[in-house]
Amino acid sequence: MLSRRAALVLLATGCLTPASAAAQRDVPPRVGVLSLTSGPDSLPLRSLRRRFEELGYVDGRRLTVDFLGAEGQVDRLPDLAARLVAGRPALIMALGGAEPASAARTATTTIPIVFTIASDPIADGLVGSLARPGGNVTGVSSLNSELDAKRLELLKEVVPALKRVAVLVNPTDRTATPARGRAETAARRLGLQLQAVEVRTPQEIDTAVGRARTTAEAALLLGTPFLFPHLPRVGALAARHRLPVIGPSRELPAAGGLMSYGTNLEEMFRRAADMADRILKGARPADMPVEQPTTFELVINARAAEALGITLSPALLTRADTVLR
Repeated sequence: MLSRRAALVLLATGCLTPASAAAQRDVPPRVGVLSLTSGPDSLPLRSLRRRFEELGYVDGRRLTVDFLGAEGQVDRLPDLAARLVAGRPALIMALGGAEPASAARTATTTIPIVFTIASDPIADGLVGSLARPGGNVTGVSSLNSELDAKRLELLKEVVPALKRVAVLVNPTDRTATPARGRAETAARRLGLQLQAVEVRTPQEIDTAVGRARTTAEAALLLGTPFLFPHLPRVGALAARHRLPVIGPSRELPAAGGLMSYGTNLEEMFRRAADMADRILKGARPADMPVEQPTTFELVINARAAEALGITLSPALLTRADTVLR
């Protein structure tokens, strides 16, 4: 076994990664978690912790998790990333799209970074290619923001007379602009008119859902990071306002919303934990291909449909992965 002095020399000369150096000191590796929107008790953190435990890590003993969240404020990310880097973690997990991963990458070019829900990591400058990222960043990509056209098709299928659809949009979310553009194209093809309802902070969500009900007959939640942590809240509000709504993840219909279609977020975060495990055991992000979703799930809340007076066709119910009754 290396002496402490030898381990520190190897780390200083780049021959040991921070993770392997921590192992030499017999100190549990630190994992920094940088999130744009998710809270410390959110689905992403619960999924990560659960998967880490399944892999044999126990927070506080075999692993220490340091969480910092920007509460939806993009301009806070650089400072939070710098704080995480100063703590010398073995790796950083960036949750909530490209922004936290970009902030972490700016703060360090040596500490491994694993991202989740980045729709286009190449265009965002996170990796050189999906097959060989080539730097200190890799992760699990998401196609959720590209599925809004399919979500509009599903809304039109269950509400054939639908004409106006409210779209909750955070204008400060850079991923919302291209996602909204794709939704607009799909809406024209389907004969639908989109009504943008701006929501800049979590505190504005209640009012935004109320406005959506007065301006449209249904609502679409874009597959962008801002609203992901608040899907249960939006689902409950939609049920209260009798607003048919579709979004990117099952947390929405589980809380009272009508439908969701998208990647399984819990599985995505579990896969990110698997990638982190491989890095902690010595793998290099540069050699780890970016993983992409291969399966998508349709979840329908039959109780919500009944309360809204919507008749669901047997064909649609057969296609659904989960029907909540």
